[in-house]
Amino acid sequence: MVRNLLDNASKYTPPAGVSTLTMTTAGGSVMLTVRDNGIGITAHSLPRVLKPFVQDAHAVTFNNRWLGLSLTVVHKFVSAHRSSGSAHSDGQGPGLGSEFTITLPLL
Repeated sequence: MVRNLLDNASKYTPPAGVSTLTMTTAGGSVMLTVRDNGIGITAHSLPRVLKPFVQDAHAVTFNNRWLGLSLTVVHKFVSAHRSSGSAHSDGQGPGLGSEFTITLPLL
């Protein structure tokens, strides 16, 4: 899950951009957040971005080599582990980026 999120961040962040991974624990859970300052996701596409083969139009023009499956795979793994995840983006534009958070139970 984390590798897919990091790979996704690197695909849609320009060469001089930044991607980060943070991990925090609270109670019986661990929260992993991948944040980047890449191209972001439009408000129109954000609710659909976890579905197979969905890509934002500006993502296709930025980097058209991908199928639009990596976030779907993450979503399926999160669901299979009875965990939660969220996606956030301030919208389309340079430097606005995206943020994906996964919360998993600790053993």
